[in-house]
Amino acid sequence: MKIFGLGLSNTGTTSLAKALTILGYNTVHYPWSLQEIDEYDASVDIPVACRYRELDKKYPGSKFILTTRPFEEWIERRRRKPADKGQVKKWVLDTRVQTYGSTTFNEKLYSEAYHKHHKGICEYFKDRPQDILTLPLKTDNKWEKLCAFLGKEIPSVDYPWEKIKQT
Repeated sequence: MKIFGLGLSNTGTTSLAKALTILGYNTVHYPWSLQEIDEYDASVDIPVACRYRELDKKYPGSKFILTTRPFEEWIERRRRKPADKGQVKKWVLDTRVQTYGSTTFNEKLYSEAYHKHHKGICEYFKDRPQDILTLPLKTDNKWEKLCAFLGKEIPSVDYPWEKIKQT
């Protein structure tokens, strides 16, 4: 069984990657290729999020976790994200286009993509609630929800709060 984090960037994907690692899964945050996804038990962030249908077909019986953040907070974080410096890998650009319809921040496209992404996942998994967990960034019982979903015991450490610094 594979585990896929379907949250968009800035929805707690870094924390989810750390949590899955604590639970004993070999986890990659922002995989750089489909081959890299093959090598891990769990993969999270937009390279996974925009390919969930393909990954579901390739890895039947997998579990999917949608991390979420309130829209206004999310769009503000995306608005403040610094522009790329230097050359950006093709995989990153392809992932952005597939997710947002643009290689750079465009508020209208990102807003549409945010809502379309959540709606698409809800529709795709509507008849398979056992395969999807929605994990809001602002909930107090993340371990309880995550561990119940994965059939794991709750660790004796706090759920991680990993923050990527934005300059």
